Amino acid sequence: MAYIPLATCIVSFIFAITVLDQYFARRKPYQLLWAIGLFMYFVSTFTEFWWNVYGHVDIMYRLWYLIGAVLVAAYLGQGTIYLLMRRRTANIIMAVLGVATVYAAVRIFTLNIDITGLTKLTGVKNHKH
Repeated sequence: MAYIPLATCIVSFIFAITVLDQYFARRKPYQLLWAIGLFMYFVSTFTEFWWNVYGHVDIMYRLWYLIGAVLVAAYLGQGTIYLLMRRRTANIIMAVLGVATVYAAVRIFTLNIDITGLTKLTGVKNHKH
């Protein structure tokens, strides 16, 4: 079961490196945002791989939730905004996204979460490292 997230993790890392290399060659902001989004997807799929192999850990759940559930689509979308919109408009939206990112990170990492309920649904024991 862990092989699918691991394969996705590796593929997304390769795509992220490829897009980052394109950014260094052309210096287009949309390529940088897409590379960041792909690196975030890499981290997100890595957390899923970790859960499947090592069990449920609070920090991995928080990272998955922040990066995978909240930020990946936002940063990939922000790259598209830079591609399609005027730079000034994209910069304003990027500033809002930056503030929203900080807010989401603070909320997710300071919230009291009990992940034991998640493990009851999966049948996997909670591992604390």
